[in-house]
Amino acid sequence: MSNQANQSKAIYLKTLKQWVPVTDEYYDQHRREIDAYIHRMRSHKCCRCPKNKWWLCDTDCWTCEFRCGSESASLDGPVGGDTEDITLGDTIADDSEDILSVLADQELLARLFEALDQIDPTRSKICKLWAGGMTERDIAKTLGIKRQSTVNYQRNKALQELRELLKDLI
Repeated sequence: MSNQANQSKAIYLKTLKQWVPVTDEYYDQHRREIDAYIHRMRSHKCCRCPKNKWWLCDTDCWTCEFRCGSESASLDGPVGGDTEDITLGDTIADDSEDILSVLADQELLARLFEALDQIDPTRSKICKLWAGGMTERDIAKTLGIKRQSTVNYQRNKALQELRELLKDLI
Protein backbone atom coordinates (compact mmCIF):
# COMPACT_ATOMS: atom_id res chain seq x y z
CA MET A 1 0.00 0.00 0.00
CA SER A 2 1.44 3.37 -0.92
CA ASN A 3 1.84 6.26 1.50
CA GLN A 4 -0.53 8.40 -0.57
CA ALA A 5 -3.38 5.90 -0.20
CA ASN A 6 -2.81 5.91 3.58
CA GLN A 7 -3.22 9.74 3.75
CA SER A 8 -6.88 10.06 2.87
CA LYS A 9 -7.73 12.50 5.68
CA ALA A 10 -6.57 16.00 6.61
CA ILE A 11 -6.49 18.24 9.68
CA TYR A 12 -6.87 22.00 9.67
CA LEU A 13 -4.00 24.07 11.04
CA LYS A 14 -5.54 27.29 12.26
CA THR A 15 -2.25 29.18 12.49
CA LEU A 16 -1.37 28.37 8.86
CA LYS A 17 -5.00 28.53 7.70
CA GLN A 18 -4.65 25.43 5.60
CA TRP A 19 -5.51 21.74 5.49
CA VAL A 20 -2.67 19.26 5.97
CA PRO A 21 -3.01 15.63 4.83
CA VAL A 22 -2.33 13.07 7.57
CA THR A 23 -2.52 9.32 7.98
CA ASP A 24 -5.76 7.70 9.11
CA GLU A 25 -4.15 6.70 12.42
CA TYR A 26 -2.94 10.23 13.15
CA TYR A 27 -6.32 11.67 12.18
CA ASP A 28 -8.15 9.28 14.52
CA GLN A 29 -5.79 10.06 17.40
CA HIS A 30 -6.08 13.81 16.77
CA ARG A 31 -9.88 13.60 16.61
CA ARG A 32 -10.04 11.68 19.94
CA GLU A 33 -7.79 14.23 21.67
CA ILE A 34 -9.75 17.21 20.33
CA ASP A 35 -13.10 15.62 21.22
CA ALA A 36 -11.88 14.91 24.77
CA TYR A 37 -10.55 18.45 25.12
CA ILE A 38 -13.74 20.08 23.86
CA HIS A 39 -15.82 17.86 26.14
CA ARG A 40 -13.67 18.81 29.15
CA MET A 41 -13.89 22.53 28.33
CA ARG A 42 -17.67 22.30 27.85
CA SER A 43 -17.99 20.67 31.28
CA HIS A 44 -16.07 23.65 32.69
CA LYS A 45 -18.46 25.94 30.80
CA CYS A 46 -15.74 27.73 28.87
CA CYS A 47 -16.28 26.32 25.37
CA ARG A 48 -19.22 26.82 23.01
CA CYS A 49 -17.60 25.24 19.97
CA PRO A 50 -20.36 23.82 17.71
CA LYS A 51 -20.07 20.12 16.92
CA ASN A 52 -19.71 20.82 13.20
CA LYS A 53 -16.74 23.18 13.87
CA TRP A 54 -14.64 20.78 15.97
CA TRP A 55 -11.89 20.92 13.35
CA LEU A 56 -11.23 24.59 14.25
CA CYS A 57 -10.16 23.63 17.79
CA ASP A 58 -6.44 24.05 18.39
CA THR A 59 -6.76 23.67 22.21
CA ASP A 60 -5.93 27.35 22.71
CA CYS A 61 -9.08 28.52 24.46
CA TRP A 62 -7.72 31.99 25.22
CA THR A 63 -7.75 32.93 21.55
CA CYS A 64 -10.75 30.88 20.45
CA GLU A 65 -13.80 32.64 19.00
CA PHE A 66 -16.08 30.16 20.83
CA ARG A 67 -14.68 30.83 24.32
CA CYS A 68 -17.29 31.54 27.02
CA GLY A 69 -14.87 32.87 29.61
CA SER A 70 -16.90 31.75 32.62
CA GLU A 71 -13.91 29.94 34.14
CA SER A 72 -11.86 33.09 34.68
CA ALA A 73 -12.16 34.57 38.14
CA SER A 74 -11.09 37.85 39.63
CA LEU A 75 -9.67 38.24 43.11
CA ASP A 76 -11.84 41.34 43.45
CA GLY A 77 -15.05 39.60 42.38
CA PRO A 78 -17.61 38.64 45.03
CA VAL A 79 -17.49 35.05 46.25
CA GLY A 80 -21.25 34.68 46.34
CA GLY A 81 -23.67 33.63 48.99
CA ASP A 82 -25.67 36.01 51.14
CA THR A 83 -23.11 38.79 51.36
CA GLU A 84 -21.25 40.30 48.45
CA ASP A 85 -18.76 42.00 50.78
CA ILE A 86 -16.38 39.02 50.68
CA THR A 87 -14.10 38.69 47.66
CA LEU A 88 -12.00 35.76 46.53
CA GLY A 89 -8.93 37.72 47.58
CA ASP A 90 -10.30 37.89 51.14
CA THR A 91 -10.47 34.10 51.33
CA ILE A 92 -6.78 33.51 50.54
CA ALA A 93 -4.77 32.68 53.64
CA ASP A 94 -2.01 35.10 54.61
CA ASP A 95 1.14 33.04 55.22
CA SER A 96 3.26 36.01 56.24
CA GLU A 97 4.72 36.19 59.71
CA ASP A 98 2.80 38.08 62.32
CA ILE A 99 4.35 41.31 63.54
CA LEU A 100 5.19 39.97 67.01
CA SER A 101 7.35 37.14 65.67
CA VAL A 102 9.10 39.53 63.28
CA LEU A 103 9.86 41.90 66.16
CA ALA A 104 11.07 39.01 68.33
CA ASP A 105 13.41 37.84 65.56
CA GLN A 106 14.68 41.38 65.07
CA GLU A 107 15.39 41.67 68.81
CA LEU A 108 17.19 38.32 68.84
CA LEU A 109 19.31 39.35 65.87
CA ALA A 110 20.24 42.67 67.46
CA ARG A 111 21.21 40.92 70.69
CA LEU A 112 23.22 38.34 68.74
CA PHE A 113 25.28 41.08 67.06
CA GLU A 114 25.86 42.71 70.46
CA ALA A 115 26.97 39.36 71.88
CA LEU A 116 29.32 38.78 68.93
CA ASP A 117 31.02 42.07 69.80
CA GLN A 118 31.48 40.93 73.42
CA ILE A 119 33.32 37.68 72.67
CA ASP A 120 36.89 37.17 71.43
CA PRO A 121 37.36 38.98 68.07
CA THR A 122 38.85 35.91 66.36
CA ARG A 123 35.97 33.72 67.51
CA SER A 124 33.49 36.39 66.43
CA LYS A 125 35.06 36.56 62.97
CA ILE A 126 34.95 32.74 62.72
CA CYS A 127 31.22 32.77 63.56
CA LYS A 128 30.47 35.48 61.03
CA LEU A 129 32.36 33.69 58.25
CA TRP A 130 30.73 30.37 59.18
CA ALA A 131 27.26 31.99 59.18
CA GLY A 132 28.10 33.42 55.75
CA GLY A 133 28.45 29.87 54.41
CA MET A 134 32.21 29.39 54.44
CA THR A 135 33.65 25.98 55.27
CA GLU A 136 36.05 25.45 58.15
CA ARG A 137 38.87 24.90 55.65
CA ASP A 138 38.14 28.21 53.89
CA ILE A 139 37.87 30.03 57.22
CA ALA A 140 41.27 28.63 58.25
CA LYS A 141 42.82 29.86 54.99
CA THR A 142 41.16 33.29 55.28
CA LEU A 143 42.30 33.85 58.87
CA GLY A 144 45.71 32.23 58.43
CA ILE A 145 45.02 29.44 60.93
CA LYS A 146 47.11 26.36 60.19
CA ARG A 147 44.69 23.65 61.28
CA GLN A 148 41.06 23.22 60.43
CA SER A 149 40.45 21.56 63.79
CA THR A 150 41.49 24.81 65.50
CA VAL A 151 38.75 26.65 63.62
CA ASN A 152 36.23 23.99 64.66
CA TYR A 153 37.35 24.24 68.32
CA GLN A 154 37.21 28.06 68.32
CA ARG A 155 33.79 28.06 66.65
CA ASN A 156 32.38 25.65 69.25
CA LYS A 157 33.80 27.78 72.07
CA ALA A 158 32.27 30.90 70.49
CA LEU A 159 28.87 29.18 70.23
CA GLN A 160 29.08 28.19 73.91
CA GLU A 161 29.82 31.79 74.87
CA LEU A 162 26.97 33.08 72.70
CA ARG A 163 24.53 30.57 74.24
CA GLU A 164 25.57 31.77 77.68
CA LEU A 165 25.16 35.43 76.75
CA LEU A 166 21.78 34.86 75.05
CA LYS A 167 20.35 32.23 77.43
CA ASP A 168 17.41 34.46 78.33
CA LEU A 169 16.33 34.67 74.64
CA ILE A 170 17.03 31.15 73.41
